[in-house]
Amino acid sequence: MNLSTNLLQKPFRLIVASLLLFSVITTPVQASEPEPLTLIKSIVDNILTSLKNERDAVVGDPQLLYTITNTHLVPHVDIETMSRLVLAQQWRKATEAQREEFSRQFITLLQRFYVNALMEDPSNIDGILKIADKLMRYQPLNLNDDERKTTVRAEVTLPSGMVVPVGFSLLRNKEGVWKIYDVIVEGGSLIVNYRASFASEIKRDGLDAVLKRLEDKNNELLKQGTTATPLR
Repeated sequence: MNLSTNLLQKPFRLIVASLLLFSVITTPVQASEPEPLTLIKSIVDNILTSLKNERDAVVGDPQLLYTITNTHLVPHVDIETMSRLVLAQQWRKATEAQREEFSRQFITLLQRFYVNALMEDPSNIDGILKIADKLMRYQPLNLNDDERKTTVRAEVTLPSGMVVPVGFSLLRNKEGVWKIYDVIVEGGSLIVNYRASFASEIKRDGLDAVLKRLEDKNNELLKQGTTATPLR
C-alpha cells in the first residue's frame, strides 16, 4: 500500500510508537482529574509494568511488544469509530463483512506498523525509558459531564530532545466508556492521513482490493517483526 504522508514516516512513526507504549509513565494519576485524562495517564501503566517485568523476554524477542499492546492498549481503542472515520463515505457503502474485515485489518496495521518502528531499532525503548521523567507533559483538561468527545493534549520529549505537541482524541460510547479514536501529532491526524490514502485506492481499485492489500501489508509487517534485531 502507498502510505506516504508525513505521519507514516520517521520520525513520526517513532513518535507514535513512543506514545503507544510510554505515554503515561511520567505523571501520577489524580482521582479528581477528568476521566479521559486519567485514562490516557493510566492506560500504559500496565504496559510499563509488563515491560519492566518481562524486559529480559522483550530483549530477546521484541515481537512480544505485539502481545503487550494487544493486552493493554487495544481494548481502549474505539476500533469501529476509527475505521468508520477512515473509510468515510465508503463505510456506508460497505457490507457488514467488509466493515468487520477492514476494522480488523486496520487495527492490525496500526499496531504492527508503529510497533515495528521500535522493533527496527529496539534500543529506542531504552532511550525512551532513560528520559521517562521528562517524556510527557499534559495540559489541564476541563470537561463537562455531558460531553461525549474530548482531546487530551500534551507535549512529548524524545531522546533527541525534540519536543512534539500531541493529542489523544477520545469518544464516550453509549455505555459511558471513554475510548481513543485518533492520535494527533504536530497537528496531523492519523485518521485524516489514512483517510486520504485509502480513499484514492478504493476509488481506483475498489474496497475488496484494498482489503486484500491490507492483509498482505500486515503479513509483510509480521515477517519484518519476526526478524527484528534483539536488544543484546
